[in-house]
Amino acid sequence: MTPIKIRIGIPLYDGKVKAECKRSIDAVIAYNDQKTAQNPNPFIFEIVPMVGTSSFFARNKAAGGGSQKTRQIVPFDYYLSLDGDISFSIDNIIRLVKKYEEIKKHQKHDTSDLPIGIIGAAYGGRGAGIEHKIVAGQFDEVPGNIPHEKWVAYDCMAYKCVNWVGTGFMLIPKDVFDSLPYPWFRPHVITIGDESELATEDIAICMDVQMQLKRSIWIDCSNRVAHLVS
Repeated sequence: MTPIKIRIGIPLYDGKVKAECKRSIDAVIAYNDQKTAQNPNPFIFEIVPMVGTSSFFARNKAAGGGSQKTRQIVPFDYYLSLDGDISFSIDNIIRLVKKYEEIKKHQKHDTSDLPIGIIGAAYGGRGAGIEHKIVAGQFDEVPGNIPHEKWVAYDCMAYKCVNWVGTGFMLIPKDVFDSLPYPWFRPHVITIGDESELATEDIAICMDVQMQLKRSIWIDCSNRVAHLVS
């Protein structure tokens, strides 16, 4: 059985991984070290630091990008986008891959849904109005606008199709990167009435996957990772 290769982009702060995330990364390293010829792991994890002049550029580079205009794809099956204040286990990653594959398999028999493009694990929001929400949800009538009332409720335990998920724990298959124009994480300007604002990289890539590739975004609310206070 060919192992599934997962590249993990790790944000660095002053050249270091945040304490909130470090134990999780150490567990990933330990998992890789368990592999032997007699007992190969079904998953191979590659850890890549996210460095760059902006969060957009750092995520592009970690996923296999080169300069602002070129990409240098290396073989992997999935890219896992992380935020530095997320704590997780190996099981969270494996469950997310299996849920992605489960949805993809089901969609082969039910073509009424757009094929899956991205899936995220659930973690809570921080800040006024989103303390009891999962960082995922629907747009309103303006694509890219994410009013608090359209975020997923924290007590939801289902997996469901949404318009966006956070880059804190976002799983993207390689074929999305192969299909999207580069840079994959690119700014989008969202105009609401007379005001405009720059969409964050999670909103932006979810917009592109839906609008350009006609693929869907999913959240597995039963797969919980911790959003820790820095």
